[in-house]
Amino acid sequence: VLIRVRDDGPGISEEDADRLFNLYYRSASQAAIAPGAGIGLFVCRELLSAMGGRIWARRREEGGSEFGFTLPVELDS
Repeated sequence: VLIRVRDDGPGISEEDADRLFNLYYRSASQAAIAPGAGIGLFVCRELLSAMGGRIWARRREEGGSEFGFTLPVELDS
């Protein structure tokens, strides 16, 4: 299963995209305006990894950002 969310906002920097899933990481721009401890995306990555999936964030060339994740599909026989 593949889920992607795309927006047309200002986008995230490549440096932030690489670090967003680190424990306690907060981008400088978001830390100033949004509350939080920087653990949510870390937890998402750990849960998805435990289930055989992956998660990512990237800056879109046409503007904005993309956040997405994949999970394997298990079919019952």
